[in-house]
Amino acid sequence: MNRLSDTFRELGPGLAMLYGLARAAPLCGARLFCYRFVAQPVHPRPPRPRRAAATAFSAASRVSELGAGRPRPDAILAQRFARGAQCITASRDGQLAGFLWYQLGAYDEDEVRARYRMAGPELAWDFDVFVQPALRGGPTFGRLWEEAHRELDAAGVRWTCSRISPFNAASLRAHTRLGARSIGTAAFLCIGRLQFMAGTLAPYFHVSLTRPVELEFGLSLLPETPCAQSAA
Repeated sequence: MNRLSDTFRELGPGLAMLYGLARAAPLCGARLFCYRFVAQPVHPRPPRPRRAAATAFSAASRVSELGAGRPRPDAILAQRFARGAQCITASRDGQLAGFLWYQLGAYDEDEVRARYRMAGPELAWDFDVFVQPALRGGPTFGRLWEEAHRELDAAGVRWTCSRISPFNAASLRAHTRLGARSIGTAAFLCIGRLQFMAGTLAPYFHVSLTRPVELEFGLSLLPETPCAQSAA
C-alpha cells in the first residue's frame, strides 16, 4: 500500500491512473504502452586526458565486441547491427559495464508497430541505454553520453530523440540533466493484432492490424537553438 501511495504521489493523479490502467491491461488480454518523446541537444565535450582507468569506452561494430555480461540476446544485438544501429560500450576487465545505442535515418520500435523517422541528418534516435546495476549512480551513465555526443557530432547530428516511459521518474530526471525536453507523447493499446495509437504527433490517431504507424521527428518539433545542458 505504501508503494502504491508513493507512485501516486510521484506521478500525480493523471499519470498514476494511466499507470494503473497499463498494469491492469494484461488481465483483460490487452497491453497498454505509454511513451514520452524527448529530444536533447548534442553537446560534445573535449576528450578527457588519457590515463589508466577502470572503465574503457569505445564504439562496437559486432556482438563479440560487447564483452561478457550482455543483457540482451545475441540475436537481438546482431539484428541491431544489421539494421545499421551504432553502439557505444563501456567495459571493465572484459565485462560489459554498459552500452548506449543510436540509429540514423529511421528506427523500428521493438514494443509496438511503429517507425520513428528522422526528417533530416541533423537528428538521430537513441535507445537502450544500459548500465550494470552495480555501477548505477556512478559516472558510467554520463561518460557513455559524452562518448556518444562526440560520435554524433562527428556525424553532423545536432539533436538526438528518444522515448521514455512517463512512469519512470528517475529516467526522466536523468534525461533532464542532459538537457532533454519533451516534444510529444503517444499511447498504444494492443489487443491481439489490433493496435490503436493516440498521440500528440502526426498522424495523432492510428488503427491497424498489421501496418506500423510512422511518426516523423523534424526540426519543427524542437527549439530553434539547442540549449545549454541543464544543471537540474
